[in-house]
Amino acid sequence: MSTVAKLPAAARSAMGGSLRLVKEYIYAFRTLLLRGDRRHWVRVASGGVPHWDARNEMIAAAIPANSSVADLGCGPQTLRGHLKPGCIYKPFDQVRSSPSVGFIDINAGVYPRIDDVVDYIVVSGVLEYIWNPRELLGRIAPLARRICLSYNVLAPRETRRSRLAKLWVNHLTQTELEQMFSDLHLTWRVVDRSLPSEFIYMLEHTDAATAPDAKVRATQARRSD
Repeated sequence: MSTVAKLPAAARSAMGGSLRLVKEYIYAFRTLLLRGDRRHWVRVASGGVPHWDARNEMIAAAIPANSSVADLGCGPQTLRGHLKPGCIYKPFDQVRSSPSVGFIDINAGVYPRIDDVVDYIVVSGVLEYIWNPRELLGRIAPLARRICLSYNVLAPRETRRSRLAKLWVNHLTQTELEQMFSDLHLTWRVVDRSLPSEFIYMLEHTDAATAPDAKVRATQARRSD
């Protein structure tokens, strides 16, 4: 029998808790030091259907048929299979799981190249990993009529350390997140929840005059003058 096995149950439990805490500190420090982990995204892109794919099903349920959809952080592109008939799917990721995937690296400032305004940009399981989520939303808002995104808000007893250990690098409460939407002139509504602290939002432009379609029409009018 090992020395650990001989310890009382309470002592073994305390030791296990201490080891988990040490591991959490190490993972959190690594996230801050490396500012990302490309190997994680390679595993996601090549790992087949992820355990959180139900979230993509919920997002797809909120998108009508015949919509054009840009999927930022598409991973293995499982969202494509959940979309309704007639949808045009444009995948983007920093790991190209197929030749059709457009390259992005948001934290390095490489944003999607979208020539025509799409109906929806999907940001599923991505925003937590972005160092500057406000900049991301500000950059992509002019490219789509609506944005559908998921986000795990900072829970009441959750620590920033535990989030960093998961590679989550921002820590917004639900109030802070929704205030950010408002500051960017985006209206929001919760369309579903995939976990107790994970919300799925649909965002739209507050002012029709500044929406993408209005900007396109204004540009076309100037060109015709």
